Amino acid sequence: MKDDPDVMVIGSQNGLGKTSILERCSLLLSTLTTRQEQWQVWIPEPRAGAEQLELDGEISVGSLEFSVSCHLTRRGRVQIHGEGLKEARQVFDATGEREGGGEELISAISGISTDPVLTDSFVTR
Repeated sequence: MKDDPDVMVIGSQNGLGKTSILERCSLLLSTLTTRQEQWQVWIPEPRAGAEQLELDGEISVGSLEFSVSCHLTRRGRVQIHGEGLKEARQVFDATGEREGGGEELISAISGISTDPVLTDSFVTR
C-alpha cells in the first residue's frame, strides 16, 4: 500500500470479509518464499464448483514493485507466476540465500510461527 500508515485497523460487521482479505494477502506474500514447507498451511478451498482459487496482486518490496498470480487447485497443486518475482525474492530475502528476516516475517504473517514472542523483531530504526 502506498503511503501506508504505521498502524492499520480494519473494522466492520461480522461476515463482510475482513479475515478473507488478510488470508489472501498472506497467501500472496507467501509467493516470496521457495520453501515447500511454506505451503503446508491450511489453504482455503475454492468456492463450491470451482476447480481452483486464483489470486492476483501487486507487491512492493523496497523500490521494487511487481505483479504476482497464485493458482491453488482442489488437488493441492500450487502455481505461482510473476514478472520480477525472482528479483523480489532476493530483495525480500525469502529464499534463504542471505541472512535476513524475510522468511521469518512471512511465517509470522501467515500464522506458521505460532508464538510471536519467540519471533525476532521486524522493526528497524
